Amino acid sequence: MTATITRPKLKKSAASKKESLYKRLHVIIPIEDMLWASQQRPSVTQLWQECWTADPYGSRWMPLTSALGYSIFISAKKILSESGLFIFKPDKSIQDGRETVAWMLRPQTRHWLIQT
Repeated sequence: MTATITRPKLKKSAASKKESLYKRLHVIIPIEDMLWASQQRPSVTQLWQECWTADPYGSRWMPLTSALGYSIFISAKKILSESGLFIFKPDKSIQDGRETVAWMLRPQTRHWLIQT
């Protein structure tokens, strides 16, 4: 005697309500950019990931928070700027009588696709 396992059939209303995960807004990054980033030093790859995560749609200037140390951040930022992937600008402010610098970024490349 053999046992057969059958899946329960869903009612049509339950099956039609199931939505695809890809109907949400998402970004398609060209494989060339991903391969380039993966072949860089770990600090550059980490900053690249932090940058596109900050504003993956490239719609406006966004504040960047990075876990990298200052000198490592500056050298990785230079590589990303020169590659033409991101634009960085300092956002200076004075708090408690001290000047502080935060960084704002925007993707420079317009070939990343925004999909809905």
